[in-house]
Amino acid sequence: MQVQRDSRSEEAICAACGMTVSLADHPTLKTHKERGADSSDPAQGISPQGKLERWLAGDPITPRRQTETEHFVAWCRRRPVVAGSLALAIVGIVVVAVLGVSGFLYKSVRLADVQDEARQSKVLRRRAEQLAADQAREAEQKASEAKTAEQARLDAEERFQQAQRDREEAERRRRLAEKERLRMEKEGRLALARQLLEDSQQCLAENPLYSVFQAGESVRVLLTEGRKPEAGIEQVLRDALSLVGGQMLRGPQGNIQTVAISPDGRWLVSGGQDKIAWLWDMHAAQPGESRRELQGHEGWISCALFSPDSRWLITTGYDGTARRWDLKSADPAASSVVLSGHDGRITCAAISPDGQWLITAGGSYGSRDNAARVWNLTAADPAASSIVLRGHRMPILCVGISPDGRWAATAGQDKTVRLYDLHAAHPAAQQVVLRGHEGWISTLVISPDNRWLVTGSCDSTVRLWDLTAAEGLNEPIVLEGHKGWINTVVVSPDSRWLAS
Repeated sequence: MQVQRDSRSEEAICAACGMTVSLADHPTLKTHKERGADSSDPAQGISPQGKLERWLAGDPITPRRQTETEHFVAWCRRRPVVAGSLALAIVGIVVVAVLGVSGFLYKSVRLADVQDEARQSKVLRRRAEQLAADQAREAEQKASEAKTAEQARLDAEERFQQAQRDREEAERRRRLAEKERLRMEKEGRLALARQLLEDSQQCLAENPLYSVFQAGESVRVLLTEGRKPEAGIEQVLRDALSLVGGQMLRGPQGNIQTVAISPDGRWLVSGGQDKIAWLWDMHAAQPGESRRELQGHEGWISCALFSPDSRWLITTGYDGTARRWDLKSADPAASSVVLSGHDGRITCAAISPDGQWLITAGGSYGSRDNAARVWNLTAADPAASSIVLRGHRMPILCVGISPDGRWAATAGQDKTVRLYDLHAAHPAAQQVVLRGHEGWISTLVISPDNRWLVTGSCDSTVRLWDLTAAEGLNEPIVLEGHKGWINTVVVSPDSRWLAS
């Protein structure tokens, strides 16, 4: 080795390989002992500078043995194609191995999942089988219950049908029994009528008053049964009346339709088929000799009534007129006032308790006039002061005026009751219609305390309508019990008792 030295550096050049080593960084050379110590410590390793120093000192240098990795790297450098192919092969093998391992792992995981799903499916299948079994048992139980219920329903239906048949049979027997009872009652009443007639005939001479009573009861029973009294019964009744001592008031010719006595008890009036109002003074010594004939109507007289002060006599007729007769006049016939306006017959009338208002009504089949009319009797000309109350579509059978003079009530064949407020400017426009009766309404009355309107009907019921009710006027109290038509209703003066 040649060593070149200058002021800045010192280099050592190897003659064999031409390697140049700078010695400037190591001015002090270690002793041979020290270098021996360094070489004796393989763990410390020897740097290229150390190797050079050892070579300069004359110590032998042992070349460093290459590792397996360095041998492999050197081999790869010498054979790059083979190394690349080998590397590619190794990479392919690794990739294949990785893919294989991944596929194996995936398949393992998938297999585990499939096995887990299979276990879950098996559990679910067992649960489904258990649920199906439970549902089958429940369905079977329900089917059994349904079968039992159906059988129970059939049994109940059979019992119901049997009960229905039993009820129909019982109803048939009841109707037969009722029919037999009515027949027996009718026969009993007819037998009673015959017995009363016999009793009346037997006691006629000894007790004429009792004979009158018995004959009258016999006539009443026959009329109730729809039988016309025989001429013998009427003769017995007339004979008995002649023996009792009553006065015979003669005059009317034909059927008498109406009679009335004035409130002061002086006047008795009758009217009927002969179209004449017959008036008797009951204060006269011989009432039968004091009769007066009030003529003017051209049809049957249907109603006769007195004003509360006994001054006015009102008569109505089938000629469609009403007449006011002044009983304070020396000649009532000469002072009569004709109230006309109805197109049909007048069949009913009423006077208010204060004597101011007169209401008339009627009608007939085929007539278009089924209206009521209110007349002011205190007016100078009552005929010019009528108020027409329309609403009914069929003839009116009964009318009334409340004691306080506020309400006018009408009822008739159309099965309705109509209330008119006489204090209103137009009473017909503010009428109240009351419904509920199932037959003709033949009679009505308003109680003295102005509270109750009472109606009687051919449907065998009496109805009480509360005129003081703000609401519920159309919800009357129904009184039942009659078996036939109701022709008259009256209320006691204290408004406590009702008779029908």
